[in-house]
Amino acid sequence: MSFGSREEQQISFQEFKNKLLEAGKVDHIVVTNKSVAKVFVRSSPRNQTNDDVVQGPVSGTPTKGNGGQYKYYFNIGSVESFEEKLEEAQEALGIDSHDYVPVTYVSEMVWYNELMRFAPTLLLLGSLLFMGRRMQGGLGVGGSGGKGARGIFNIGKAHVTKVDKNAKNKRLAALTPGFAGADIANVCNEAALIAARNEGLKVTMEHFEAAIDRIIGGLEKKNKVISKLERRTVAYHESGHAVAGWFLEHAEPLLKVTIVPRGTAALGFAQYVPNENLLMTKEQLFDMTCMTLGGRAAEQVLLGKISTGAQNDLEKVTKITYAQVAVYGFSDKVGLLSFPQREDSFEMSKPYSNKTAAIIDGEVREWVGKAYVHTVQLIEEHKEQVAQIAELLLEKEVLHQEDLLRVLGERPFKSSEVTNYDRFKKGFEEEDQKTLEIPVTEEEEDGSSPLEPQVVPT
Repeated sequence: MSFGSREEQQISFQEFKNKLLEAGKVDHIVVTNKSVAKVFVRSSPRNQTNDDVVQGPVSGTPTKGNGGQYKYYFNIGSVESFEEKLEEAQEALGIDSHDYVPVTYVSEMVWYNELMRFAPTLLLLGSLLFMGRRMQGGLGVGGSGGKGARGIFNIGKAHVTKVDKNAKNKRLAALTPGFAGADIANVCNEAALIAARNEGLKVTMEHFEAAIDRIIGGLEKKNKVISKLERRTVAYHESGHAVAGWFLEHAEPLLKVTIVPRGTAALGFAQYVPNENLLMTKEQLFDMTCMTLGGRAAEQVLLGKISTGAQNDLEKVTKITYAQVAVYGFSDKVGLLSFPQREDSFEMSKPYSNKTAAIIDGEVREWVGKAYVHTVQLIEEHKEQVAQIAELLLEKEVLHQEDLLRVLGERPFKSSEVTNYDRFKKGFEEEDQKTLEIPVTEEEEDGSSPLEPQVVPT
């Protein structure tokens, strides 16, 4: 329950954005009872202080979101619309995602027993809220869901008061290939917020997967207006990716595909489990190129029209193919030469003549053309299955590995080595069985890291 004087000023969301958010004065926001957003402001603008420099436990300096004075509030219609508007406002102002304003969700109850009923949820939020800020030192875990990612998930989950034991670190690591430490911290933080909004007493695997979807694809926008024709095009496009990857030997098999709009542009996205390969062959890159072109090929073969939805796919294909021709020495015409790309730039350094540049451009067009012809042939052979997956997507909006198995059957290729996909499909049963043979303490069973040092008060 709240006590004290009501000196706070009510403002509109537009005033909040223009006068507080843009000026960098917002420290954090507390949403009470899913209806009122309380704004805690800084004594000076963010760019004039070093408040958000993460300090160690010795300094005692609070991190961003742990201070500020409650001065303003505004009403919100729903949590979803508030989060969407806040994210869009911060994107429009050019605020880095790591510097987004922390948001806490609390419930102010009258009865003591009601408070006690939700105590685990509130404890869960309190322990996780600032994890993301503490772990944003740019820690990279490398690989594709390797031991480094599993270890960081173990540390992240140790800060959660209640975690379902079925939320396996290995499965989570497999779903987050290439994630840095800060990204994994954000996943744990977001999972806790989702669990709290759903009034859950534990953070389950479902909450973690929803958090990963949000981190990868952005905020879900169910109210985004899409015509039936656009929705059908997106479904067939994503179905093309799924089927192409399923029947290409070196492509990464699909785990999940959705046509629910997310973020500012994404109308759908697919999720894969890549292997921890440090080297790639020409054949592997060819199959990856074909899988990326599967969406455009499906539009052409089954709908008879192509759309702008393949723009991002074509950009990826262009980069992959230029790298093969001009960086990795895969082209006989260019030879064993390498012209690497500049850091954070699509342009390559060009210590070669215009004639060589023309040869590179010609090779890239020829290689992409061959890959597209192969992809179209593959979609033609399996167009009935592409249509089945697309119609199922239109019906369910989200498909998982089990749905693909029912329609497409088992993949026709068997690897001589166990892949991450094989481990994921079996639920890491064998590895979990080996883990069970090692005695586990009660603290480890709760998700705490056995390597985490104990904090002893001085």
